[in-house]
Amino acid sequence: MIYTVTLNPSFDQTIVCEKFQINALNRAIDTRQDIGGKGINVSKMIEVLGGSSRVFGLLPENGSTEFINSMREFNLADYFVIVPHKRIRTNLKIVDQSLDSLTEINQTGPEVPLQYLEIMVEKMLDQVSPGDIMVLSGSIPQNFPPDTYQQLINVFNQRKCKIILDADGKNLQSCLSGKEKPYFIKPNLLELEQLTGKQLNTIAEIDQATEPLLNRGVRHILVSLGAKGAFYTSAEQKYLLDSIDIEVKSPVGAGDSMVAAFAFGLQTKQSIEETLRFAIAAATAMVNTAGTSTPDYSKIVNLLSRVNLRTFDQ
Repeated sequence: MIYTVTLNPSFDQTIVCEKFQINALNRAIDTRQDIGGKGINVSKMIEVLGGSSRVFGLLPENGSTEFINSMREFNLADYFVIVPHKRIRTNLKIVDQSLDSLTEINQTGPEVPLQYLEIMVEKMLDQVSPGDIMVLSGSIPQNFPPDTYQQLINVFNQRKCKIILDADGKNLQSCLSGKEKPYFIKPNLLELEQLTGKQLNTIAEIDQATEPLLNRGVRHILVSLGAKGAFYTSAEQKYLLDSIDIEVKSPVGAGDSMVAAFAFGLQTKQSIEETLRFAIAAATAMVNTAGTSTPDYSKIVNLLSRVNLRTFDQ
């Protein structure tokens, strides 16, 4: 089973403007609202790929009914712990059609008593089994300690789960400093540069920067490179994946789609090559889809033949 964890869910409101101007009146030509949070996005894409997951997390009470109803529209299994007297945050995405650009304004979200995290962990411990896949992704409540994900990794590695981590900043740094390590991480280039403290200009430099992480116990690393594609490395294999030239309607959720494809490939025992091809195809289909809605499976399949995967030899 795949479990996704969303500790700081959101409503993602996308506003499309023909030409967005600062300090001026802007009129929207299109708007939409989707449920969000990286774990939610991962579960939505897993569903598209033909899999299923159980969605755990902490859901503020105010707005929870609308949120859960939207989850059901995506056939997502809700295992959220409701946090009373708190409001779900709203993230604003402004799309400028003239520049093909995206401006994001993300709310921090409410403070959440730590006791609700403990309740969530107990619920999960009642269900997980050895070999289950757990996706920890996205931001955490502002009052949670930076090692929150590390604490979860410590607990669920003991249950022999395979932990997929997609976090940034102190959350990522903490998880790579502790004794227990995630099974898979997906930093983008900026996050990897922040980890190493230096600019990485070539694939060889990126490869060199990931080596210490593999040596510390991370099994798989997928570095997303935006318009340049992605770089995958493990102790056994290294691959370069070119991006696919396609109209970008919204870059939101592309990284989450990569994570979803990896989790699904792991669960269904696909080869790493097939898994990576689906990761690029799913991410590409996602950026070609408006807002944070999900693409059709047929779109992903049609893109598979356009994925260029190359072995990397330093």
